This record gives sequence, C-alpha cells and structure tokens, in this order.
Amino acid sequence: DVAGAAAPGLPCVISGRNESCAWGVTSVGSDLIDLYADTLSADGKRVRWQGGWAPVTSAPYDVRIRRAGLSIPVPAFVRKRRWTPHGPVVSWDPKNHLALAARWSAMEDERITIRHMVGIEQSRSAEEIAQRFRTMVTPAFTCVTADDEGHVIYQATGLTPVRPFPFSYGPLPSDGKHEWAGFVPADSMPAWRVPANGYVVNGNN
Repeated sequence: DVAGAAAPGLPCVISGRNESCAWGVTSVGSDLIDLYADTLSADGKRVRWQGGWAPVTSAPYDVRIRRAGLSIPVPAFVRKRRWTPHGPVVSWDPKNHLALAARWSAMEDERITIRHMVGIEQSRSAEEIAQRFRTMVTPAFTCVTADDEGHVIYQATGLTPVRPFPFSYGPLPSDGKHEWAGFVPADSMPAWRVPANGYVVNGNN
C-alpha cells in the first residue's frame, strides 16, 4: 500500500506516500568531502601525519578489457589503489612528494545508512519519517514529510563534518590545523515543524 520512487540497490521507497503520510526528497548542498594535500616521503611509502609519519597503504583491483571475445587484464601497475590516513588517493605525484587524498564523511562513521530506512513504507506519521531520515549518513538529502493529521516537517540529513578552520578553496594542507572536529549530531541538523499557517518548498540545494 505504498507508491513512490526507489533507487536501484536501495530496498525502500525513498520518495513516496502510503495511507497515512507522504515524503519527498531533494539534494542538499552539504560539503561532505575534503581533498587533502598529503606530503609524501622520498620513497613514497609514507605521508606526514600528526607530527610524524604514517604508512601509505595500497592494494590492486581487478580490471579487464573485453575485446574480440578476449578478456585482457590491465597491467598490475595501472591497477594500484592507494590510501593515506585521510582516505583514498585520487592523484599520485611522487616527483613532487604529493598525494591528494579525499576524506569523505561516509567512510568514517559506523552508522549504517540503510538500517533505519528499510521499512519506511510502513511509517504512520511525519515524525517517524523524519526520525528515519535523520539516521542517513549519505547521500545528503532534504526531506519534507506530512501526515494525515496535518503535521509537516522539514528535515536535513547527511553526516556533516565540523570544520574548526576558515573556509578556503582547493586542497587542504596536511599540517594538522585543518582536520575535522567531529560531525554535526543528527538531532542538530536543520529541521522545522511547519506551522498550520505556514508552508515549505523543497528544492535541490
């Protein structure tokens, strides 16, 4: 007894309605990823980290090219993945002793995004819908939900880093002064109970 939209691989209706309530989502422009310029050691095996050095970890991944009925493996040196303590390396420049690593909040939290979203179709109130969406780590959504008793709630979601340093464009220096200071608690994300004489419009970003 539910109608709505789902995403491939996500076993729930992410935007829809049932007999008691309705919910809709759009994208919110939260910045959940930072790029760090990590300093590589001369041998490219370590990076500067918290006043010392930390190892660069690596692992291969399997990539094959299918052509003319053949399955040709890509050479191992091309298939190498690397990580620094900040996250996966997206640019590797040993000549200039530099590794650009992406730090993404979704890779650092033990909460499971899907656990409380499964079964959302059986929710009976706007408050229950909002509670389920508050548990989402990624992607970052704005959800507006309403129920048949007249309650309407706006809720922002997504695991958002707390940055105790001034904003700047480009990669962040790996100097220890630009690290995250935890995350915004789920119950502190922007939310609004829309009054009976008010209205809310939900649009991307």
